[in-house]
Amino acid sequence: MGQFSWIYSDTGKQLLDDVEADAYLLVPKPFQKEYGKSIHETFYDGYGNFGKYDVYDLLALWNRDYLPMETKVLSEPKIENYGGLYSFEKDELRKNGMTEEEIEKMDREERQISYDKAVKRYKRGLQRIKDFMNRIPDLEMKEKYGRSYLREIGIDIGCYDEDNAKLKYPIKITTKEMEYEEVAPSKSDPNQGWGEEDNDEDEE
Repeated sequence: MGQFSWIYSDTGKQLLDDVEADAYLLVPKPFQKEYGKSIHETFYDGYGNFGKYDVYDLLALWNRDYLPMETKVLSEPKIENYGGLYSFEKDELRKNGMTEEEIEKMDREERQISYDKAVKRYKRGLQRIKDFMNRIPDLEMKEKYGRSYLREIGIDIGCYDEDNAKLKYPIKITTKEMEYEEVAPSKSDPNQGWGEEDNDEDEE
């Protein structure tokens, strides 16, 4: 499970991991009856959990009727974007007496393997979104796509800032409870919730 953190919408500061601080995941008005005006977290764990909820689970649920079919994650793969053999692998093959034609053939084959895997992931992601939008029952979705399918949909549609900002109900995290409409979408934290002190220690 990857780490995710954000910049507070109201202050522009980091939401730090494993630090005691108030953080509020603001809830869009259509869902406030179920979740309240906001979901309060006092000790963010770095993995997208606010209270008993997963941010990305909620992002998928809140945007279910408005899911995009293409995002930075869910864009159709192009074979030219996938590499074949690494340079050191080609060098090693040359040392072992393989011809340039043979190396080129292996390179194309490796590129095709990577591309085919990407296409498979892409098609699965699209189908998962379509099934979710078509109200396939939760149990059936879990059987087909795994227990974390909601989180994976949320990540597909909103883990990049430009995609999150385009959603009808993007992620908005603040230091105090506010009206959902009052603030802009939260941007992802390039430091993954680790403060400057932590980065300095890592460098040492």
